[in-house]
Amino acid sequence: MKILWKYLTKSFLHVFYLALGGFVTIYVVIDLFEKIDNLVEAHVKAFNIFLYFLCRIPIIVVEGIPMGILIAAIISLGILGKNNEIVALKASGINLLRCIFPILTVALILSGVDFFFNQTLVPFCMKKANTIWQKKSKKGGQSAAVAQGRIWCRSENVILNADYFDKRNNLLKKVTLFVFDSEFDLIRRLDAREARWSGEDWIFVKGLDQWKNSENNWVITTFNARILPIEVNPVSFETVERLPDEMTYLELYNYVNRLEKEGYDTTYYRLKLHAKISFPATGIILGLLGISIAFLLGQHSSIPLGVALATALAFVYLVIFQFSISLGETGVLPPLIAAWIGNVLFSMVGCLLLLRAPL
Repeated sequence: MKILWKYLTKSFLHVFYLALGGFVTIYVVIDLFEKIDNLVEAHVKAFNIFLYFLCRIPIIVVEGIPMGILIAAIISLGILGKNNEIVALKASGINLLRCIFPILTVALILSGVDFFFNQTLVPFCMKKANTIWQKKSKKGGQSAAVAQGRIWCRSENVILNADYFDKRNNLLKKVTLFVFDSEFDLIRRLDAREARWSGEDWIFVKGLDQWKNSENNWVITTFNARILPIEVNPVSFETVERLPDEMTYLELYNYVNRLEKEGYDTTYYRLKLHAKISFPATGIILGLLGISIAFLLGQHSSIPLGVALATALAFVYLVIFQFSISLGETGVLPPLIAAWIGNVLFSMVGCLLLLRAPL
């Protein structure tokens, strides 16, 4: 049995490396042609362009591992069938179920590697790549910074302070705006529950406005909505929002708990938290599906047909996964269900196909 395990593992990994290498190469080439013009036009330095695409490689590898497992499972078992090695195993009295365990074990290990890279190397590379990419899209405005857990941004005679920035909705939470005169004396302070970007200006919602009148006395008013033109736009805050893909599982878990304690909606972040586990688990599920399809196709099937079928199944899975994630983001599905429903469905399909396979 040790010889069989080694042989199946070696055959599987050989195809897996080729499939993953091909996937990464195609992805990088497409990514290069799509984005190189934008980076060059933004006058990004050549070294930073090289660094950007270098940082993209680990991200692409993590996304390609489940696809590689699926293709490797179908092709490696398909080659065994073509060479009549499946027939030889049956003739030797070996149950074909024993062929499943080596491949599933390797798929499980590769899924663990996928998860490990997704929690260590990928967050660092994602943050670096996003920083370089944001330089090409930055159009004026000031860069914000984080100090003592709050966001600070200065533009001319205005200093803006906020507790949290929601990039998806261009929304600032718990905002304080300080306005100074030419002598840098405070002449106005505005505190608002939130500030929404209208496309041209920030609309400050529900707060307190204090300013000095002509007699140098402070006037205090409350408001429901108020527009105060300032030379700051959402681009200024893009570098301060912590993106889920730039955090490890533990960092995101702590970040979600902090936001919940402060009363913010964490549906999006909790969804991404569950997805950090559900997506790496895809490898073992697609491995099971690949094994089932290989046994169903039998020894007379063509390998190109298996590759085409694997590609189609991977595409269908990604569509279902992204669709369920979208439903989770809009609140139609709870975050846990949205992150795992695709895996559950494909696990059921894989098990049903395996039961129907002529083992």
